[in-house]
Amino acid sequence: MCQEKVLALECRGGTWRELPCRGPLGCHETGESVRCDTSNNVAGDGCASSAEGTGLCRADGRAVLECRQGVLTETASCSQCSVENSQVTCQP
Repeated sequence: MCQEKVLALECRGGTWRELPCRGPLGCHETGESVRCDTSNNVAGDGCASSAEGTGLCRADGRAVLECRQGVLTETASCSQCSVENSQVTCQP
């Protein structure tokens, strides 16, 4: 559920965890689902269980962030990072 415009909450392992939604679309609920724009999130931010193992580009396009055990972790440095059809590409 959305706690604030820029913050979602997810129950994981019986505990409510904060998930920042730093992107311009913030957090919004539609019917039974919650949308959290993580496009500007940073390493160390919490990430949803549904995002586990997936990646995104750091806001400056210079690194890949991957959701690992509920936390965004920087996994690679790039000269240019891009996402197309949920596929992250990191140019050395």
